[in-house]
Amino acid sequence: MGRTSAESLVHQVQRIIERQIISRTLGPAGRLPSSRLLAAQLGVSRSTVVAALDLLVAQGYVESRPRSGLFVNPELLRIPTGSTSSADGTAPDRWDKLLPAVRTATRTGSEPSWWHAPYPFITGQSDPRMFPRSAWLRALRDALDADHLVWSTAEHGGDDPLLAEQICGRIAAIRGVDCNPDQVLITLGSQHALSMIADLLTGPGTQAIVEDPGYPDARQILGSHGATVRAGRVDGAGLVVNENLNGADLVYVTPSHQHPTNVTMSVERRIELLEAADAEDFTIVEDDYDSELRYRGAPSPALASLDGTGRTIYLGTFSKFIAPGLRVGFVVADARLIAAMRDRLRLTIRQAPGLMQRALAIFIRNGDYARALAAHRAELSKRWSLLQSELEDQLGWTGNYPPGGTSLWMRAPDRIDWRQVAVHARVHGVLLEPPAEHWAEPQAPLRHLRLGFAAIPLRQIPGGIRELAAAYRIVADG
Repeated sequence: MGRTSAESLVHQVQRIIERQIISRTLGPAGRLPSSRLLAAQLGVSRSTVVAALDLLVAQGYVESRPRSGLFVNPELLRIPTGSTSSADGTAPDRWDKLLPAVRTATRTGSEPSWWHAPYPFITGQSDPRMFPRSAWLRALRDALDADHLVWSTAEHGGDDPLLAEQICGRIAAIRGVDCNPDQVLITLGSQHALSMIADLLTGPGTQAIVEDPGYPDARQILGSHGATVRAGRVDGAGLVVNENLNGADLVYVTPSHQHPTNVTMSVERRIELLEAADAEDFTIVEDDYDSELRYRGAPSPALASLDGTGRTIYLGTFSKFIAPGLRVGFVVADARLIAAMRDRLRLTIRQAPGLMQRALAIFIRNGDYARALAAHRAELSKRWSLLQSELEDQLGWTGNYPPGGTSLWMRAPDRIDWRQVAVHARVHGVLLEPPAEHWAEPQAPLRHLRLGFAAIPLRQIPGGIRELAAAYRIVADG
């Protein structure tokens, strides 16, 4: 209880007595101590305690008996209670029994105050200063005009037709994915989409392949739905297609910029994967999370664009470019799967927020999306180049880094474990992704590090690499 709390002292005292009632820590037969004694124990005035007790009487927790004092409502004393209780009065082991044990990796990019760090070399976030505020505000205002208001504010139980039209005609088409609105579903990002796919297509007894190193949340989502998740080896051309894929029911891949190595799956490897999928009858989930962010040459066509069998599920997202917090993505797949996913969506969130859908549709239709993407790509290209230059100048490291994505996948030349470096670097404001999270079975020493550059401002990169280099040398010198 604190006097600086936003909650009044009266309500704080009320909550304390409520907890005592629920946990059976009051006096004999449920009789409450006197207001004077409670005031002395809690260090507040008697009038504060009296006001709190009045609230408890009004709410039915306490009843007043003439010439006897205040007592706990006897009906409350009949409610069963465990021998041990948590702060909210529930038995702590009950939820341990009910809830499955799911291992969740700690994601540095999810830290609530990462933007306060001077050197956030993290991924999954973007520099808020790059957000196209003016254009987005204009799209939001337009979405609330009379012509668009019903789509922005009403529950229509599905996708905004204007957004589905823009995805088919302008977003998916650029990637070579030919589709119609019946093959599109708007989601709350790629993770939401993958969770629904896992719910429909996997379960106990099914086999799923995830790239290794790979996207940790894909492993966890598929595993949490009961699938046996196997690691698929990655080389310079992407996921290795071999006998390891035999018996698979679902294969999750990131062919445009492999997560986390950034390598692009070669055309030959894509054809091999599609042939294996046809031979082994497995479904491919293509997560195309940041294909637009390429700084040399043109993006390669999507894997789904080469699939004539319809067994590839294409996941797209607007989070990596516009803003992660908007949580808008989409799925392109066979119309029958989309219909099944839409049924699941109706029973959970019903639909993605209408205002976000309509504003995004207007944002794309007006050309603001393409203009903002070009500016975003130009800025990230500068960071990509500067980061490589600083690594060479301050650590003497050079690498043949793929020209795209929002990070560099680095391998230390010495037998250095990046986990140790991260501890020293953090003291000086350098935030790094947990090096172990990308591997199905991390092996020490962890010599690879994913160094993000989308969240850190351009001017902060030299100082950040200087601090990182200092932390690296501390570990190297042992």
